Amino acid sequence: MEKGTRQFNVSVIIPTFNRPKLLAQAVRSVLKQTCPASEIVIIDNGSKPEYFSELSSIENSHDSINFIRLQSNKGPGGARNIGIENSKGDWILFLDDDDVLAPDFIEA
Repeated sequence: MEKGTRQFNVSVIIPTFNRPKLLAQAVRSVLKQTCPASEIVIIDNGSKPEYFSELSSIENSHDSINFIRLQSNKGPGGARNIGIENSKGDWILFLDDDDVLAPDFIEA
């Protein structure tokens, strides 16, 4: 496979709760992939209003981001399930908001 080409559609699902700085790092790691994800589905799992500005900045940082804000925390499993329901990819990759991917993770 040529570097930067995609053989299949990957949806990266990232649940988050009150951690926009860590989330921004996780999102950057997805956007820097040698084989890009087709979409990033971020589930804001009921974050406090004081984080909305930073979360909105992440939401609007790239066209591939699908941002879903929940009114209350559904737990990590509930947030992941909502992410699955709202994803379009052939493959699902779960990423926690405090993790980062190596640049060739999806390609490998």
